[in-house]
Amino acid sequence: MIYRKKNPHVKITSIAGGRAILEDHIRQRIATAKPDRIITKNPCSCSIKELFQELDNFLETRNLSYKEAYLMQHELLGTRVYWAEWIKLMSGDVLLNPKRFMKQLYTILRERYPRGVSAGVFGIIMALREYPDTPIITCGIGLQGGGHFYKAGELSSHRGRIDRYLFRSLPERLKKNIYSQDMEMVENGKVQLLEADALYHEKAMIS
Repeated sequence: MIYRKKNPHVKITSIAGGRAILEDHIRQRIATAKPDRIITKNPCSCSIKELFQELDNFLETRNLSYKEAYLMQHELLGTRVYWAEWIKLMSGDVLLNPKRFMKQLYTILRERYPRGVSAGVFGIIMALREYPDTPIITCGIGLQGGGHFYKAGELSSHRGRIDRYLFRSLPERLKKNIYSQDMEMVENGKVQLLEADALYHEKAMIS
């Protein structure tokens, strides 16, 4: 919100998971940002426009299928996108839990197209696809498990491991354009460290 106030002409795209966007606290944050475009990384059971009837400034809404999201990732990351879910399946705590192993195996086979990266990294991929020669600044994406900025839920360690595995497949010509102030992202993703003043949300002011 601070960024948009300072840059009113910048177009905002919100990307969320198809199930996550149904959660009230996530939907409320998206609505407050008044994005110009809303995209779900995987299928949402509801119409996006019906979920955000209070917004009338959409340029575009896209409810991506598993196949569409997979092909977008495959374009930049190659065949690793397919094998990533099997790496998750082979982790120790899954192998030692037969019920969980069968459930995750069933999910992989049922969906046919692997989910690949988290919604945060998917946002980076979309930015790289649409603006391949433009600097991409990331924030709040560390390529490892942990809590969210909005203090609800968390990115699992399994999904963080997949993010790291897949991020390494990004072509260097694209990765060199990614910048971050988050040291976790710099170390895990081998991206450029951004030296700049930060936006401070809690104080609602510019540093």
